[in-house]
Amino acid sequence: MQPMISYQLLKTIHVFCVCLSLTLFTLRWGGVLLRFSIINGLRRLSVLNDSVLLVAALGMLWQLQQIPQWVQMKIAFLICYIVAGIQALRPDKPRPLTVWWGSAALLCAGFIVSVAMTHNPRGIFSL
Repeated sequence: MQPMISYQLLKTIHVFCVCLSLTLFTLRWGGVLLRFSIINGLRRLSVLNDSVLLVAALGMLWQLQQIPQWVQMKIAFLICYIVAGIQALRPDKPRPLTVWWGSAALLCAGFIVSVAMTHNPRGIFSL
């Protein structure tokens, strides 16, 4: 049976949403660092985008009908990214901790992207 949406289209949506998600996170993190409350309005857009990102990812997994090791690694580091990102976006944190958590979140995201690009659980460390 032919899938309703092609794998390639889901992947394109997924990659676009990843880029937008990282951009929105960086803007929101910068807003927290600079104490700009207007950046909080981006939260709804982030939630909407991340929902589309998740649906596209689940659609690709459904079409693959398996969870390869490199995808398992992405999921593990996604959890780390979420935890670090939540901490980085808390306005009550001292500035040095906000910088640390935000940097940790972006490092996790970078590793996730490297795993996705190499299809290897070691990501950039496999090169």
